[in-house]
Amino acid sequence: FELDRKTIQRDIDYLRERLNRPVLFDPRRNSYYYTKQPEPLPEMLLTEGELFGIMVARNSLEQYRGTPYFQQLSDSYRKLAASLDTEVSFSADDYAARVSFKSMGTPKIDPGVFEVVSRGVARRVMVTLDYHKPNERAARRRSVQLWHITHRGHMWYVVGFDPAISGRRTFALTRIKNPILTRRKFDVPEDFSPEKHFANAFSVLCGEGDFRVVIRFCGASAARVQECEWHASERWRQLEGGEVELELRLAALEEIERWVLSWGAEAEVIEPKALRDRIAATVAALTGRYRSE
Repeated sequence: FELDRKTIQRDIDYLRERLNRPVLFDPRRNSYYYTKQPEPLPEMLLTEGELFGIMVARNSLEQYRGTPYFQQLSDSYRKLAASLDTEVSFSADDYAARVSFKSMGTPKIDPGVFEVVSRGVARRVMVTLDYHKPNERAARRRSVQLWHITHRGHMWYVVGFDPAISGRRTFALTRIKNPILTRRKFDVPEDFSPEKHFANAFSVLCGEGDFRVVIRFCGASAARVQECEWHASERWRQLEGGEVELELRLAALEEIERWVLSWGAEAEVIEPKALRDRIAATVAALTGRYRSE
């Protein structure tokens, strides 16, 4: 067979030890044989660690709920796990039960809306839709170019261009209603990339500003806040007494204001003054609302 003897022996050992095939050696015939009819060889063989990774990914599908991907991916993972059940010595379902995910505030997205929007992005055709901004009483009909779909924080967004205002906009999919594909084609600008678009956003809100944000953390939050990476521009500085300072470069302040408030009294904005003033005004309003009569 023009193969080295060691190569053949390694393949036989693989059949017996990794694939659990009933292979034995017969000294009388000086050859190996199957002691019974074997099952077909698997199309793929995963290590225990690889299978665990697949089960973790399956349990993380919650972020896709409300999109066409959720059911498709769920079915795919079930089929993959079922095909492996006879090839591994442990239960895929048991593995899946050992890891869980909880997404706070799962977005309420109409799967039909998501499907039309994704088609508009894929086909590069303009979409006519109703968009209801939080600070407006009613939705407004508009025709837009949709360039890129993104999941940030706990929400789904689509970045595009609105010819009516000649500017780029980021639309929340939960606020889109009645989308209709048109036949008007468009080209995405060559210089557009989601990384550049969101580079100076804390999460999704972009702006025209350029703020150096410095936040000081104390107490238990000083340790907890360092357990995550929050932004590409982040820089950390250790202070005396266990306090830490986080420095960011952002284009807008709305999202970072809400984030700072989520840390309570253990977070203090040092810079810029505009952010300190915003938080001071919010704290004053909260104090008045919760003041005991």
